[in-house]
Formats: sequence, structure tokens, C-alpha cells
Amino acid sequence: MRIQSVSANSVSGTVLVAVTPAEWKEGRSLNGLPVALKTRIEKAAGRLKTPLAEGGTLYLPALEKGEEPVLVALLPAERETFFLLEFARDSLKTALADTTKELTLVLAAGKHDDILADAFGSALAAAVFSMPSYGVREKKRKAYQLKDVYLKCSSKRALAALERGVILGDGTNLARFLAT
Repeated sequence: MRIQSVSANSVSGTVLVAVTPAEWKEGRSLNGLPVALKTRIEKAAGRLKTPLAEGGTLYLPALEKGEEPVLVALLPAERETFFLLEFARDSLKTALADTTKELTLVLAAGKHDDILADAFGSALAAAVFSMPSYGVREKKRKAYQLKDVYLKCSSKRALAALERGVILGDGTNLARFLAT
């Protein structure tokens, strides 16, 4: 899996926007996204009967050719690492499919960007890792095709934190694999 930082107004593949509730309410979280994507998210958010709350998600599937699936996920109230790991796991479970080849991760969490990037790195490693299985399960299982992860974030250290999280997650997965 290749991890890169992007700074331009471009996104590729599935888009996951992780944002604090305060940034979401002020509308700053969508700055830097392509205009068509920003408009699509704003229209969908406007149709919600109740506004997004802490820990809430808004999923927009790709309905037309050229659109990418989008998940907007608001951070939970608890900001300790354990809760951020759960948040990252749940967000990736919703956003990723086994056919997803590219993921753009947009972090708009202010001072929590680095910790959140680390949590998403660990969750990504765990999500795409396939534990050994035998028999019927082995034949039904499909491997994840995720090849590229793009990070869009204001923090300079977030890319290193995401890479660190993936490395730690891969180490944990290797230990789990060797234990079976």
C-alpha cells in the first residue's frame, strides 16, 4: 500500500472526511475539496432531518459515473486514542469495500490531526489484512485491493503519523498471523 500526501484540490477514489463537530458546523472542513464534491456534500447535509452530531456519519454512494463514494465522519466526544481507534475502524468499515483501489483521507481535526492519522493508519492496516482461514471461508474470502492512500491534512506531521500507524498495525497483524 502506497501512502502519499496531497495538497491540491484533487481527490481520488473513495473519500473519507474526518472532522471535528466544530469544524463541521463552521463549514471550514470542506475547504480545499473540489467544488463539485463540496457541493454534493453540502446538498446531502442540507437534506438531513437532524444535523450530524458527534460520532455521526454521512455516507454518499457514487450514483453516477465519475463520482466517488464519500463518507463524512464527525469525531466522537471522547478524544483518547482508544476511542479514536474505534472511530477510525468504524469509519473505514463503512467507507471501504474489497474492490476499493484508492482512498483519499481528509483530516480536519485541528490539534487532533496527528493522533487521528496514527489511528487511521493502524485501522487501515487491520482492515486490509487477511487472517488465514480454511475450508469454505477461504474460498469465499476476497482480498482487499487497496493500493493507494492519499492524505489531505493541514498538519505536516500527519503523513509520518499515518505511516507509523500502518507500520505498527502491520507488526500487530504479523504477530497475530504467527500466533495462528
